[in-house]
Amino acid sequence: GPAIALGIMRAQAAVPELQRIAADIDQEDEVRAHVIIALGKLGDKSSIPFLTKSGQGLNDKKSQIQRSSAIALCAVGSVSRSISTCIQDSTTASAVSAVRGSDSPRS
Repeated sequence: GPAIALGIMRAQAAVPELQRIAADIDQEDEVRAHVIIALGKLGDKSSIPFLTKSGQGLNDKKSQIQRSSAIALCAVGSVSRSISTCIQDSTTASAVSAVRGSDSPRS
């Protein structure tokens, strides 16, 4: 969707608004998941705290948000390449577990 396009375009000016949408639990899960992926594609490390915060990102109640957060953390380079490869070929539970079990996210 449009959020992912912003990530591909490297539209850094969109980061604050994308972070707001990603944190808004009233947004549809699919919208939030795409926004989180866009944040990862932007490579903006200021998104790492949201992606790892209690109750958000990796710790969200929705598996779609957890998986998107794991992918985004890989995209911003906060986890090792081997973890990144694991996430691409795994289920949500194993992807999130792989990121949680890795070294602390690098900021």
